[in-house]
Amino acid sequence: MSAPRNLVIATTGADDTTHKEWIAGARDFDLMLVNYGVPGRYAEDADFFLDASGFKYEITKDAIDHYRDLVMSYDVIWTPDDDLSVSTDGINQLFAVFHEFRLDLAQPAMVEANFPVHYPHPFTRLRYVAFVEIGLTLFRQSVLCELLDTFKLTRSGWGLDLLWAQRLLGRRVAVIDEVIVRHMRPCDLENGSYYRKLRGLGIDAREEMEALIDQYNLRTTITARQFGGEYASTRHALAGRAFQNLRWGVVRSLWNKIPSRIARVIGNQT
Repeated sequence: MSAPRNLVIATTGADDTTHKEWIAGARDFDLMLVNYGVPGRYAEDADFFLDASGFKYEITKDAIDHYRDLVMSYDVIWTPDDDLSVSTDGINQLFAVFHEFRLDLAQPAMVEANFPVHYPHPFTRLRYVAFVEIGLTLFRQSVLCELLDTFKLTRSGWGLDLLWAQRLLGRRVAVIDEVIVRHMRPCDLENGSYYRKLRGLGIDAREEMEALIDQYNLRTTITARQFGGEYASTRHALAGRAFQNLRWGVVRSLWNKIPSRIARVIGNQT
């Protein structure tokens, strides 16, 4: 049996891209760069390359359409943001775990994640969840085909991951704790170049997401769902469950300290 084929597709063009870190060692994946910057920039780093104009997921779809037969020859495709810090070995392990557990959709654990469920867990190899974040997503090739029609529903990309979660509810979706990544570029909704470019075109990312939520009746509570995990050993399983209980115990104790009126207000907004 031939080895699984893995592909990384990243949109890049900025000075501070981290993709060179990804390819510094011996790799079990190919790299496709979709360049939105100076034409031809970073072409020498890629196995496959395309100059394009637009925002991340719309030009990712353009690249997949352009290289359709090629992309469909891969088993798993990762579409990371171009500022993620992770080693070649880390990416190799990410793909290996994805294949081992026959996942449909996944992401690595994330330092300073936007959603608590995506923070690294010290005792699990992976945890099954309902939702993974758009800047970190690994797709099984067949699942990528299922979701391609969504890639241009919002120009900002906001809300697409909520739609994917709803479409794939009940499938094998996971956070892979064995690989931890970090964003190296601060997320600046006011002055970041990405959001300034959106505003210059009259696009509000939050409004796009809210419109998508209304159109497809999406539930934002899906971001917190977790369904157990895979442990390296029984010892890790016992420690992991104790850790989970301790963590929720702390959360509950803090919640109980909130005045009841404030708690009711917060509860009504979730």
